[in-house]
Amino acid sequence: LTFGGIPVGHPSLLGADSSTGKSALANRWIRTCAERIGPVLDCTLEDSAESRVLRHVAGSTMTSNTNLQRYVVQRREDWDAVAEDLATLERLPIHYLEEIPEDVNALCHQAQRVIQREGCRLWVVDYAQLIPSGLQRSGPYEDSSAIMKAINATARKLRDCATLIVSQFSQRKDSEIAPALRDFFGAAEVSQKAHTAMALWRARRCKDKGSGKPYPAIWCDLLKQKNGPTGGFPIGWHQKSAAFFDCADPRFMALLDREGWDADVRHRLVELYTSAVGL
Repeated sequence: LTFGGIPVGHPSLLGADSSTGKSALANRWIRTCAERIGPVLDCTLEDSAESRVLRHVAGSTMTSNTNLQRYVVQRREDWDAVAEDLATLERLPIHYLEEIPEDVNALCHQAQRVIQREGCRLWVVDYAQLIPSGLQRSGPYEDSSAIMKAINATARKLRDCATLIVSQFSQRKDSEIAPALRDFFGAAEVSQKAHTAMALWRARRCKDKGSGKPYPAIWCDLLKQKNGPTGGFPIGWHQKSAAFFDCADPRFMALLDREGWDADVRHRLVELYTSAVGL
């Protein structure tokens, strides 16, 4: 996804409009890192740890997250898949905060302690707007600046752990216009300190030209990458289970076929993907 992956020593950012899969994509990276690289610290302020686990299971078993939360899964084989995945998750080195932080300084202090103790290779903060700044009298600009400065200072101390900050765009009036660095939470700090900034949004090219119906895909723009290329590409998006795929992945194509997406849509997604990544 990025040139050499998410770097250590500097924060990387993932921004998006509401309901465009930012937490789902962060979940994907958390699980992949825990499976292939090493321990992860998941600082999720939006959901409980239990809700986060259900998101992991929904994405990997292609089960509706809503149904999982309500325990509404009809087929026995689906429950077997859920149980197996829960057992797998219990063995993965994914760690959570020990207590809810009072402010961003408490968050960073707790995070640094857990990262050093567990040898974490990835630290995810989801999402930045939910962190209290700790400032007594301040406005949105001062709050966002204080939060980003504190996390950036902590990230620079973590020489063996990458930092990913998830945030929601705050002042975008038209979600069909390409996002820019100014749309990120703490934009001034992002433009100066962040190593990598990625944006998820529902681009017009991911919709049918005639009907305007969205394709099962989200556009990802790599807006900033220090010493690396920038650009955009589509990511396959299975909304029911909140799971992402490469658009050209045969498993994703088979899933779309089963769910009734016609061949023209599947062909268009593969075409968008291959042209964007230069295949």
